[in-house]
Amino acid sequence: MTTPILAQKVSPKEFEKTVLKSSDPLIVEGERVYRGTEVTDRAVVTFKPEPMFTDKARRKKTHGLVEFFVIFSASGEVKVLSARKRLPNGLTEEALKQHQEFGSSQRC
Repeated sequence: MTTPILAQKVSPKEFEKTVLKSSDPLIVEGERVYRGTEVTDRAVVTFKPEPMFTDKARRKKTHGLVEFFVIFSASGEVKVLSARKRLPNGLTEEALKQHQEFGSSQRC
């Protein structure tokens, strides 16, 4: 099971500012990470599991999209860095759980 690489409990805007928009090389788990502007061929996502709704989300009629900052390793593994857009009532956690269950076995 893949363990998410969480950005040190900073807000998504702060994370984006300090990590994604920086010109310094980014190293995650000893692997150089290339930004979208540094590559000619971008990764293509070929599989996206649909997370289950929690009972609380159903009762409160919560819906929407959860977005994560992720990296695609050279082997094709998807690693979660941080949540960019969260949802209440357990939906963010459910989306992360789906990634952990399917993300390590699926390749982009």
